Amino acid sequence: KWFQRGSSRGDPYSTYRIALVFATGDYGMPEDKKRAYDLLMKVSDYPRALGYLVANNGLNICSNDQYSELIDRASALAESTRDGVLFGNLGRAYEGKTRLPVEPEKSEEYFMKALDAGDGFAGYLLGTNYLYGRSGYRPNTDKAEEILLRGANLGSEQAMSSLGDLYKKRAEDVWPRDPEKMRLSFEWYEKAYKTGGGTWDALYAGRAALEVGDPSLDERAAICFKAAMEDDINLAYLPLAKLSIKEGTPSFCPELARRALEKARTEEIVEYKIGEVDYLTGLLFERGLGLPASANQAVEFYIKASDKGCEEAKEALKGFKKSFFGWKKI
Repeated sequence: KWFQRGSSRGDPYSTYRIALVFATGDYGMPEDKKRAYDLLMKVSDYPRALGYLVANNGLNICSNDQYSELIDRASALAESTRDGVLFGNLGRAYEGKTRLPVEPEKSEEYFMKALDAGDGFAGYLLGTNYLYGRSGYRPNTDKAEEILLRGANLGSEQAMSSLGDLYKKRAEDVWPRDPEKMRLSFEWYEKAYKTGGGTWDALYAGRAALEVGDPSLDERAAICFKAAMEDDINLAYLPLAKLSIKEGTPSFCPELARRALEKARTEEIVEYKIGEVDYLTGLLFERGLGLPASANQAVEFYIKASDKGCEEAKEALKGFKKSFFGWKKI
């Protein structure tokens, strides 16, 4: 309603936002590309509207001649306004996803202008083209790093996350893995998560921190895994549980370990099926961490884990013996 009211009063941003709803079929509205196109053309002097048309092939509504005219108008408007997002959309138009041919040189020219104008997202787009050899670009990790750093320093969480990918790959390209490169990977994933990149970045940060092998990172890793767990990313459950039962460390939190293992058991993740979840649950009962201390309960879970082939559980069972009143530690 607010956008409709703003559009009726001639606000170009409101009209642009309504057009996006029709272009994508969001908010329960039926997709209507023609209506979206007409709305965007109504405010085509607004850089966001013109940029969206350019990057999305004119929504496949306009003719080739009309699309060429949109490109020319967008280029002129970008140069006159120095609008970074519009420069970036022009770069995307030459990546081979529109009716224009793939032109990496032209694409890079516009992406660099976007970066110069302060658009960090353009650094992500251009950097990943070099990182993965997309859209006609030759892979060049050094150039990708340089460009992604520019994008990240302009605040692009996507560029930060991609730097995490880049340094992780560099760390894994040698054996043994390079812990300093992995530390850089962790730091960029963590920055991406904290900047708003989402909980998958938090998961990747936690994993990279563990790969570094520095206990001083355990607390930060646990924070990342906790964020991923709360978003139901099941790959975070076991590493969080393990960090949370390390007594005498900043990450020690038995209640968090209990919650993580409970989610793992409920969802029957892979580690549940091979006995690791049952083993760790038995450990909580044995030590009275987050659960009441109980030798009987500990053995019950160790047996379940042992039956699934868990070697740690088989070893743990050697520390108990059966008595008249139940199981007790030897």
